[in-house]
Amino acid sequence: MLMFALIAGVVGACSLLPGLMHLRAWRSDSLASASSLALLSWALTALAFGLVCKEIILGGRRGKRLQTLEFFIVVSLLSQFLYVVLLHGGVYSHNYGPGYRNHDDDQRQADHHRPDISMGHQTQKTSTPSVVV
Repeated sequence: MLMFALIAGVVGACSLLPGLMHLRAWRSDSLASASSLALLSWALTALAFGLVCKEIILGGRRGKRLQTLEFFIVVSLLSQFLYVVLLHGGVYSHNYGPGYRNHDDDQRQADHHRPDISMGHQTQKTSTPSVVV
């Protein structure tokens, strides 16, 4: 149980970096990396939680340190589940964040504000030059 708790803790701490990058970018492509590590960390913590439940059901004498570790695993499981839910909050409603957009939408918005630079929006010439043979 201790090894699974340590591995889950390290992966959970490492999932913080993509989560912060996703918070800054708030795009669907950054959600993929943040949510994949968050789900992996949550799965490892759920595995450690399963071992905690097994030890509690088996009973026996457990020391205070083991009970404290079990408590922290339960708290970690719940907080990581909340983290995964909050990562996906913007998918369901724009009230929970600025909404998801992709690179094409950003490019179209940038081109809309600069019509003289954008391609495809230039006026076409009506006359064609004559060719001298």
